[in-house]
Amino acid sequence: MFDCLDFIFIDGDANLLPWNKRAEKFGLLFRMCKSTNKCFFSAGVGMMMLVYYCATSYNDFDVINGNGKGSNLTEIHYIDERRV
Repeated sequence: MFDCLDFIFIDGDANLLPWNKRAEKFGLLFRMCKSTNKCFFSAGVGMMMLVYYCATSYNDFDVINGNGKGSNLTEIHYIDERRV
């Protein structure tokens, strides 16, 4: 049924990080749009996904610093050992 769609809108809370487990379905939809050259409009979390996937060449990474939210490089040594 995905081929029947002409245009896709991807929008969501901008505080939802692209590498978060809750954004996994957004990521799948985003990858499907990119792999089929489907026209889509992205705002909020969709725009963050565009930046994230272009910067990482569509690889998923598990962010462990800053309790999964990322942090400054100066704080990289303060990683929660339970996340590793």
